[in-house]
Amino acid sequence: MDLLTLLAEQAEELGPVTVECPERSGLFNAAQQLGGSVGLAVLGTVSPHFAGQRNEQVIEPITTALPGDPGGVQRALLQATFTEGVTHAFLVGSFLLLIASLIVWTNTRMGTDGTHLG
Repeated sequence: MDLLTLLAEQAEELGPVTVECPERSGLFNAAQQLGGSVGLAVLGTVSPHFAGQRNEQVIEPITTALPGDPGGVQRALLQATFTEGVTHAFLVGSFLLLIASLIVWTNTRMGTDGTHLG
């Protein structure tokens, strides 16, 4: 969280965008990389959690339907649980994106001439 605060403070110090500024580009890239890292971490955490919950629900019926075929059981479990995990992961990711958008829209001020005020 300190990194986000540092990035925001540095962006405020640079003032309104009037000319090309390499520092802004660096700040933008750093924020973009940080957001991508956090998003991937969330997706990679939420998806296996919900897939594991679904796995507990479907393992007994699948092993009953495919006795003596461990490869078939593994393929069926993957098909039955993957979409459950990915669906929940992307719902959580969408919610985080919505929150981030609200934060940006509520904290962005524009001047009457269309320039960014900080």
